[in-house]
Amino acid sequence: MLTDSIVEHRNRESARNGVNATEQIRKRKATAQTAIDNHKKLSSGLLFTSGTCRSGPEMIDKAIESKQITTNVQTAKELAAQKRYDALLHRVETVRASPKEKEAFNISDLRTLVLWYKHDGDGAIPNKRQELLERYVATCMRQELARPFPLTVLV
Repeated sequence: MLTDSIVEHRNRESARNGVNATEQIRKRKATAQTAIDNHKKLSSGLLFTSGTCRSGPEMIDKAIESKQITTNVQTAKELAAQKRYDALLHRVETVRASPKEKEAFNISDLRTLVLWYKHDGDGAIPNKRQELLERYVATCMRQELARPFPLTVLV
């Protein structure tokens, strides 16, 4: 038959080119299983490719678990951002409470203040004291850093 000859021809070409179909299937199955285990996505095609064709309560439980893990990661990121903000705010308040003039600030104090007034579009924070002082003078009239707010509701 024509179909058989086409399949044989494809198999011969694959063997000649070094393509092993069973190896490709094994790799595809391993990749799909890794994606499921890492909670990257969950779809029926991915489950079928990994060789675990399931539906019903097992599928729902897996989807709920995956969603919970994603929510936990997002919450952890938001809490870390709030902790970084609180630490920076404490350092800024300490620097502002000192009786020094801006010309007398050391590099650490200047870096703290420059970080406080930094916006997304600004360049990298300089390392030299004079450049930090110039950056601080140029940006000190800006609006202060906004407190990060949680995107997810904390329970």
